Amino acid sequence: MEKILKSLLFYSPQRLEILGSLIEENHDVSKRIFVNRTVRMDEIKHIGFDMDYTLAVYRKKEIEELAFILTLTKLVENKGYPDIIKHIKYDETYVIRGLVIDKQKGNILKLDKHKTVRRADHGTRALHEKEIKDEYTSGKIKAVEERYFSVDTLFSLPEAYMFAKMVDMIDLKEINKNSYNELFDDIRVCIDMIHKDGSLKSEISKNLDKYIEKDLKLPLVLDKLIEKGKKLFLLTNSEWSYTNTVMSHLLNNTMLEYKDWTDFFEIISCHASKPDFFKENNKFFEVNKDNGDFFTHEINNLEKGKIYAKGNFQKLEEIINSKGDEILYVGDHIYGDILRSNKESGWRTVLVIEELEEEIEKTQESYYDMKSLSILEEKRDKLDYELIIYSNKLKKLQNFKKNNYDNLSDEEKEITNKGISDLINAVKSLDTKLHKVVHQILKAKKRIDTSFHKKWGPIFHESDEITRFGEQVRDYAWIYTSKISNLFYYPANNYFKSHRDVMPHEKSMLFL
Repeated sequence: MEKILKSLLFYSPQRLEILGSLIEENHDVSKRIFVNRTVRMDEIKHIGFDMDYTLAVYRKKEIEELAFILTLTKLVENKGYPDIIKHIKYDETYVIRGLVIDKQKGNILKLDKHKTVRRADHGTRALHEKEIKDEYTSGKIKAVEERYFSVDTLFSLPEAYMFAKMVDMIDLKEINKNSYNELFDDIRVCIDMIHKDGSLKSEISKNLDKYIEKDLKLPLVLDKLIEKGKKLFLLTNSEWSYTNTVMSHLLNNTMLEYKDWTDFFEIISCHASKPDFFKENNKFFEVNKDNGDFFTHEINNLEKGKIYAKGNFQKLEEIINSKGDEILYVGDHIYGDILRSNKESGWRTVLVIEELEEEIEKTQESYYDMKSLSILEEKRDKLDYELIIYSNKLKKLQNFKKNNYDNLSDEEKEITNKGISDLINAVKSLDTKLHKVVHQILKAKKRIDTSFHKKWGPIFHESDEITRFGEQVRDYAWIYTSKISNLFYYPANNYFKSHRDVMPHEKSMLFL
């Protein structure tokens, strides 16, 4: 009877309606999964999930504005900042993920893959190219230095904007601080405070619908993976009480096959302290579901239905009897979830990049501008080449006249002078055309850039280069996508095949 009921539930009208919408959406390229390194899903036994911004998708403006206001309040109450800072209005459009904060100089930077500073603001004032060169004389920075902070999670966006605005206030003498570094440290302490003291999470918990987007497709994806024999686990830095509140909101009463959200997962571990989970040898503790306290007894097994905390990846692998390429981990944090797990454990990784859908949409909208830019750049190259040829011919003829003019006949002098005059006119004409094309190229590039973000341009590119963030995505995420529910479009045992790497000389032959 239970099997019959489950079969009927699988084909319920509501479920078929959602499946139908998913099939329609599958034609949308922005909802695809993109492959950097081959992943054979039939070899994956266990799939782990982060919670915040992975299973739980926060409403961007609402959650960032809340964190911004709460942090400003902490700065006034705990760090003695003037009340004037409470009047700063949050602008959720100001920064993008992947930027770097220079805590020492009060600058926000956009880096290419070579870690060269390509754009920069001091506070919220854009720095000119000369100012950037003067500030960063070597061109490159070492982003790993203590001086720099990477804006690599969506949680980091409010503090980046706050830092920029308050750098402005320091410069205007509205805030008295010894250094920009001190300002950043104060902001960081207060950001941590609103996370640790529960003030942020308590506000979210009071109005989950306001702050969390409920994805009706999420339970279908998890169920699909389970039906194909995948063992799912939850690994989050959030504490048990908040995890239970959020996951109950997302998954409880979504499918009759699962009485409670915890039934979707074989293992649930909170307080994971990533990235330390992948670097340290912390022990697992069982969590008391009633009050969130840790039991002190040693954990040698992880049982379904119980809640755990802390731990480390090696102990987890030992308990589940899987490791490396048998485990897939899904998260949104390029460092804590993806880079560290990839480097230390060898787990396969899925990076969730919420902004990806918009980036793809903007790329599609800019298609004709990009095509036009390509034609203009080809035209520039040809004009540049012609200009070099004519300039060289002019120089040679001028040198010939200088060295031989007195020995030439009147006819030869006339021919020589006419040749020089014609070449001068040709060089001027080419130079004028070249300047016009270069101007058109600059306009096209600006038009494309501002279609993504009016100040910073695209997240993954800076002019012709990949950004530092784009390179990290390419190097450390085995596969990446905009949201977990995109997994539904692919078989649970799909073979995610990466494209063949192509060298520049091969590209030139492929596109002949």
